[in-house]
Amino acid sequence: MHWNTTLYKEKHSFVPEYGKELLQYVNLDPDQSILDVGCGTGMLAHLMAAHGAKVVGLDASEDMIALAKESYPDVTFVAGDATRLTFREEFDTVFSNAVFHWIQHQGDLLDGICRALKPGGRLVCELGAKGNTQNIRDAFSQAASHVGVEIQSHFFFPTVDQYEDLLMENGFVPERVVAFDRPTPLAEREMGLRNWMIQFLPVSDIPEHQRERVFQEVENQLRPRLWKEGRWMADYRRLRVVARKA
Repeated sequence: MHWNTTLYKEKHSFVPEYGKELLQYVNLDPDQSILDVGCGTGMLAHLMAAHGAKVVGLDASEDMIALAKESYPDVTFVAGDATRLTFREEFDTVFSNAVFHWIQHQGDLLDGICRALKPGGRLVCELGAKGNTQNIRDAFSQAASHVGVEIQSHFFFPTVDQYEDLLMENGFVPERVVAFDRPTPLAEREMGLRNWMIQFLPVSDIPEHQRERVFQEVENQLRPRLWKEGRWMADYRRLRVVARKA
């Protein structure tokens, strides 16, 4: 997926902002080494490094890495595939916010993370849980079908039990795996929902001359449920994970 870094930074800054809550589970002491998988704009990697920890930020998007390097030259950022990690027992913590649900090959991801961690190291991450943005995704798929486009889901939104099983299958002892609702206000009022669709859904699959029709149908369908107090509220549901390398 190609990321629009400008749109992401300006309209979807809530993603790293919410990620700040995860830092309570991370040891940020100066002797700690941390790998931030899917670091995006680099804001959270920068915050962790500011506490003294040695941080490496990794992202598959070259554009995101370029933006992170420009914004935070004091942190090491590298481009790479999270399912093909080459690190061996180098990190005390692997951290990730709002990334794992984009990855289909969870076994490759978790196996590589386990190998990257030192003995007893921890994985701290948050991803979309089962039902995440279900209203938006269903409405978008329905509207797209009305213009002759069938949308294939590219997300992985697991249940608590599913993810606990995956962790244990790949060398982890789950310490905290919790699902919770987090209704999320979208930036720019009336344009918020379509900005979100442009950033996170396969809008490019829809012929350009049909996109406005799709946007309007989604907005009309969801307004009774997700338009609240003058802005769009995305129906986010999250899975928060803390696990120890066995």
